[in-house]
Amino acid sequence: MFKPVGNSQTSISDRIVEQIKEMIFSGELKAGDKLPSENELCNMFGVSRTSIREGVKILSGLGFLSIRRGLGIFVEELDAGYLINQLGPIIVQKEDDLLDIVRVRKLLETHAAAWAAENASAKDIENMEKAIQKSVDLIQNDKANNTNLAETNLLFHMVLTKSTGSKVLCRIMESLLDLLSEARKITVQLPGRYKHSVEGHKRILEAIKDRDPSKAEEAMMAHLRGIEAVVSDPSYSLQQTEGKGDKNEDSDNKE
Repeated sequence: MFKPVGNSQTSISDRIVEQIKEMIFSGELKAGDKLPSENELCNMFGVSRTSIREGVKILSGLGFLSIRRGLGIFVEELDAGYLINQLGPIIVQKEDDLLDIVRVRKLLETHAAAWAAENASAKDIENMEKAIQKSVDLIQNDKANNTNLAETNLLFHMVLTKSTGSKVLCRIMESLLDLLSEARKITVQLPGRYKHSVEGHKRILEAIKDRDPSKAEEAMMAHLRGIEAVVSDPSYSLQQTEGKGDKNEDSDNKE
């Protein structure tokens, strides 16, 4: 099952962690599977109990394993949030990858907008208004930058998602939070996005206030298509945004 870790530049516990993770990712170890006993793991890996315990502790902290007292060590269901947090900065590197993220948002957030129109409470609507106003205040006070505009943008979308009342959708969006945040930090720098994004949020909120699911869905789709159109432009390159920092070139470049 497991192989002796042998000699390497990395620590013994790290090598144990990597070998077990590889077996989980490959499907050789599945959620609910019980690992061999501590003594058996020592013999398989050819290491001491201390190294096994350190490796298991690391994997348990990451959510890959669970230690059940008196029962043993078990493989846990993979935590999508953890994986996305680890892969997010790596994934958002190429234009095509960013375009894929925008398209996934179209699938999820158009439905979220429609559900929000049906289910949002007065408090939810108030919180969405506050999120929009934060963006407006930053822009009007000339304090807007790529980071804080991305944060207020994200706040609006997360409040909207929670207002749907769908726990499943909330879990999915929360798991994607960091990945979407990486994407927004890039798209917020695109020409004209500051202004157009705030206007898009206002139109979405108006449809939600009107309790019109179709209108809300259309407003969200239009909002995301605006981002998609810019990202799809062959002349656009992520390299063009590098080194610009948080400066806005003109009053139209405001989200």
